[in-house]
Amino acid sequence: MNRALLLSLLALGFLFVLPACLVENADNDRDGIPATADCDDEDADSTAVADDGDCDGVLTADDCNDGDSSSTVVADDGDCDGVSAADDCDDDDPTSLAWAMDGDCDGALTAEDCDDDDWTLGAIAADGDCDGALTADDCDDSDSTVFPGAADTWYDGVDSDCAGNSDYDADGDGHDSDSHKGLDCDDTDSLVNPEAAEVCDEADNDCDGSVDEDVLITFWTDSDGDGYGDLAAPVTACVQPPGASTTSDDCDDSDATTHPDAEELCDGQVNACGTQLAAFETDDDSDGYVECQFLNPWVGADPTIVADGDCDDSDAAINPDASEVCFDGVDNDCDGDRDCEDFPCMVDPICSQGGGGQ
Repeated sequence: MNRALLLSLLALGFLFVLPACLVENADNDRDGIPATADCDDEDADSTAVADDGDCDGVLTADDCNDGDSSSTVVADDGDCDGVSAADDCDDDDPTSLAWAMDGDCDGALTAEDCDDDDWTLGAIAADGDCDGALTADDCDDSDSTVFPGAADTWYDGVDSDCAGNSDYDADGDGHDSDSHKGLDCDDTDSLVNPEAAEVCDEADNDCDGSVDEDVLITFWTDSDGDGYGDLAAPVTACVQPPGASTTSDDCDDSDATTHPDAEELCDGQVNACGTQLAAFETDDDSDGYVECQFLNPWVGADPTIVADGDCDDSDAAINPDASEVCFDGVDNDCDGDRDCEDFPCMVDPICSQGGGGQ
């Protein structure tokens, strides 16, 4: 190839290469960023492609999607879910919905929400009757009055609170009320049912129709209040009633001085419930009134004799129960008066005329 031709070809190639180099390195807006790396080489305020991939004027670090010029910015859409913070239920959660689609922000779309103004009520799909109890926990998801924790009305046949127990067993003792084909005679007391043990409490604990059977305690009437009861007067009760004793060995329940532990008195009675009078008591005339001999505390002195109202223990006709005989000169009834001094003799005409024995 001749030299002239070669020089011509080289000159021609230079002419083509030179404009391309000039375009690649051009910076029309003189912002220091080559045109090929500048988002807008006619605007000195535009960003560089390296800092703003989608050239939307928002730096990559501040752009939710730097490959999409229509995407939101982090400052307005914290979770970059495409919903501005002002319209987002939770701008820190990209899965949350917008207020426009979920008024109460409970995660359920308005059209699918039981109540889009109440965040405690979720989606209809999870709570069919919208009573606040999830389908899995609700024993009747077609009735909004039936759910765990609901007020339960006894004996209506509906387990309103989903407790799973019988609606006819209000006291929870495992036995239905006898008013509803059960055997529990008191459905307000869990201690009363057919399997309960009978206790002494004046109630039919085992529902057999009897009260306190086989558990009543026997006491005995203590009329004289000496602490000893009368065997002939038993009384049954759960606790010792007033006027009753736990013993039944009082030999005279009309006299408090007579009982098994009584001290013997000079009264003609066997106070300690024996069969014989005490050795110091004698009833020589057998009229039921005694005289008693007690040893004198002074050595060598005669015994002291005390009469139990009998002023003459040698005569059975003379004692406190005898009737006064007029004009016999004797105090027959041992009251200290005789004949006209004593009633009824004093009304006798003889006594009123000044006669009669004294």
